[in-house]
Amino acid sequence: MVSTTDIRKITNIYYRESRDKLTITIKSESEQLLLILSKYLSDILHIDFKIPKNNTLQWTGKIAKLLAWYIFKDSSNKYYKKYILFDQQPESKVEELFIALGYQGQYFINRKNNGIVIHMNCKPKDSLIWSKRLQNIIKNSTPIPISKGQTKYYALYIPTTNMQDIEINIS
Repeated sequence: MVSTTDIRKITNIYYRESRDKLTITIKSESEQLLLILSKYLSDILHIDFKIPKNNTLQWTGKIAKLLAWYIFKDSSNKYYKKYILFDQQPESKVEELFIALGYQGQYFINRKNNGIVIHMNCKPKDSLIWSKRLQNIIKNSTPIPISKGQTKYYALYIPTTNMQDIEINIS
């Protein structure tokens, strides 16, 4: 098993404020290590498997934010705290995940009488993929269709009204 502490040592994150774009790069001398790491991250986070180019793995955008959360969630990395969490102090790992992915405020998180609905903030064709990714991370969650008709949009439903009751599946 690969530990996130080991991954942190070979990982760089770069946030470009002018474009609000995050890039995460993992470099190593060993291409075999990068292949194992790519397989591990794709299995854990259900992201696409990447083949290293020039002894480097690189992700951008929302996938990079998910990876940054997974790799740096237990660290005190100042860059992570400033550009991923925007200097906020989350009360739980789930809240930290939502901040990292940009799911903040009432637009993304709707509290209903019997649970919480989290909107995916992506194109309709990608909403089911992102709902399933987060379903694998958050216990007792279910993707639900929000819109009817030809273009379906999915959100993630969590059957609890308290954010502190939400648990994470991965460590």
